[in-house]
Amino acid sequence: MATHPDPELEQFRDLLADLAHAVERPPDVHWGAYRAELRAKLETRLARRRAWWRRPVPLALSASLAGALVAFTLVALQSQRQSGTGADLAAVEEAAIGNRLELLEQYRVVEHLDLLEEFDVIRDLDRLTVERTG
Repeated sequence: MATHPDPELEQFRDLLADLAHAVERPPDVHWGAYRAELRAKLETRLARRRAWWRRPVPLALSASLAGALVAFTLVALQSQRQSGTGADLAAVEEAAIGNRLELLEQYRVVEHLDLLEEFDVIRDLDRLTVERTG
């Protein structure tokens, strides 16, 4: 059995061959020059970073700004303590007790409910003593 070549496949191969001859071969890469150029760029970038930190003005400005922020925070905290605007624990506790005021008014009923729970335990005591002996 002879296979017949596909005409579209042949046209595609011819097109690829024509393109390969039409394009120039790229120049060879000189890796030594590439590495030297890359190293120079990296050293320049690193020198720029170092130069910023070596300047005394930004460093002094940053330190004074941090000191001012700490001082402002301490003054604000001290004035808050003296003015009494901070959270008062007694007020919080009063609010919590106020929410349970109805429960305190019905304390007798709550005591009786506790007794009813104990009756369930007493009822089960007979069964528990039988199981222990057996």
